[in-house]
Amino acid sequence: MFEAMGMLNSVLNMTLVGGATLLLMDITKKSPDNSEIKKHRELNKLKGKGLIISKNVRLSEKYSNEHVLVVMPSGTGKTRRIAMPNVKALSKEKCTLIVTDPKCEIEEECKINNKKVLVFNPYKSNTVGYDILANCKNTTEVRKYAKTILINGNLANRISTGADASAEAVEWIQKATPLLNSYIIYNFYTKKYKFNELVKRLVSLPLKVIGQEIMNSNVEEAKIEFQAFIQIAGSPVTLSCIRNVLLTNLQLFLDNTIDNIMSKESIDLDKLRDEETILYIQIPERHAAYFSPLTSVLMTQILDKLMDNPKGLQTYLILDEMANIGKIDNLAGILSTCRSRRISILACIQSLNQLDLVYKEERSVLTDLFKTMIFSGGLKDSSEYASNLAGRGEFKVRNEYFTDKLLSSDAVRRLKSDELLIICGNKNPVLDKMYDKEVLL
Repeated sequence: MFEAMGMLNSVLNMTLVGGATLLLMDITKKSPDNSEIKKHRELNKLKGKGLIISKNVRLSEKYSNEHVLVVMPSGTGKTRRIAMPNVKALSKEKCTLIVTDPKCEIEEECKINNKKVLVFNPYKSNTVGYDILANCKNTTEVRKYAKTILINGNLANRISTGADASAEAVEWIQKATPLLNSYIIYNFYTKKYKFNELVKRLVSLPLKVIGQEIMNSNVEEAKIEFQAFIQIAGSPVTLSCIRNVLLTNLQLFLDNTIDNIMSKESIDLDKLRDEETILYIQIPERHAAYFSPLTSVLMTQILDKLMDNPKGLQTYLILDEMANIGKIDNLAGILSTCRSRRISILACIQSLNQLDLVYKEERSVLTDLFKTMIFSGGLKDSSEYASNLAGRGEFKVRNEYFTDKLLSSDAVRRLKSDELLIICGNKNPVLDKMYDKEVLL
């Protein structure tokens, strides 16, 4: 019995061709469950007019709503071979598209003219406006999005400084939350300040001024939150630390760059599924962590609004470099429920380590919720995961049977530059070519 293909190579002088296909005269595969690497015809029953995942496979709308995770290292063609073909093809279908476009090249290349085109880009004068509070329907949502902003502000700081997550940091965020909630809830009802304006006031004005403004109002929820904060704050030292947490985690909202977005009339996220629309979210990769407190709450709000309108248009989210968005609140719950609401998520990442960095212990749950997973060659940390996911098969050497991995991690790593390993639900693993831009499925 052989434990690894490497042992077989040395004993039987086997040859691994094309990074994935075994050619051996005296080895045959005979597996009770017929497990083996297949060609694209294995997925014929799943094909339709939904997401394009390879040269020969375009999933049905229904199966697209089971979500797709693409794991491809930088420089292997995620944008040009995955994201762009889908935007071009889906623009011809009756649907709405939400597209992350960090390099602005998808918008420029695809030139969609048969849908309403919106651009979210703080560096462009034609950007849509965005008001977080204007897109909240109640204070439950206000509290939820305030928490999302603080969590991603802390995450952005950790990424930029290389610091590890700590229980102490989480504790300080929890202590700062009532103060942020109180002022945001106050402004949700009074509509007195734009979101970036209220943040600037909160971190720069004496706390006495903020407290008087809240306590002199008729907004009881805000008063209760502020009184809860006073109980937590305690000593001047604790109060100073809490203000510092807010200043650090809300830095983005002090930046004049986002004035362009905050000063304009806000996009109405409720209407995204009412009219065929394509929304490009364009934040340069080098600034992604810095902007994540804003992009994460935008994406969380978008998903909430889409799910609140289940009878709206079929909607596809094409998330190129998804990890750069920041931590989307309750993503696991969203993935498990939005499929029944005709919402499809195509998420592209460079490695599974990116999900570990953002979602930590939730990562294994998240990957299980993507029914289709796609891997290219050149992977390092993710190749072993892909190998295990592809499963095992039964092989016959002369008159002896043994089981082994269908693809070793090394075989996954050495896939040809135009090859993809596709794993769809309970189907056999499939090897296919990357999408050829000269061919539109």
